[in-house]
Amino acid sequence: DFLQGIVVDFSLIHPDGEFHVVCPENTVVDCNQEALKQILRIFIRNSLTYSDKPAYIEIGWNQEKSCLWVKDKGWGIESHHLPQLFDRFYRVDQARNRKAGGTGLGLAIAKALAERLSLGLEVQSLVGQGTTMILKFPH
Repeated sequence: DFLQGIVVDFSLIHPDGEFHVVCPENTVVDCNQEALKQILRIFIRNSLTYSDKPAYIEIGWNQEKSCLWVKDKGWGIESHHLPQLFDRFYRVDQARNRKAGGTGLGLAIAKALAERLSLGLEVQSLVGQGTTMILKFPH
């Protein structure tokens, strides 16, 4: 219900998004819901911004690995950018970002919130294929 609620909110604001939730029913995670919601909103907003329309976005939970992910089929990120991705004010491509807007703070905020929640962060991305942002929960 939590993930579906986030998807419904974004679907109303972004009808150009194609949202999918992949999560076993009755999944329970002990976590500050408002902080988690903020992290997911940042990830989804980035997926919408850096994807062609309609943007495909999948939000899911892997019970075995205790991780939550936001996956898109967007433009992707070159591997040499990944180490700095969560740094404050870091922008992958200045020319592209002028058009897309933003300040370069979203992922830094997501990282700070994840650290407060004791969650790990991982990024997987391939240019032209998309990006997956992964939140790893303690076992």
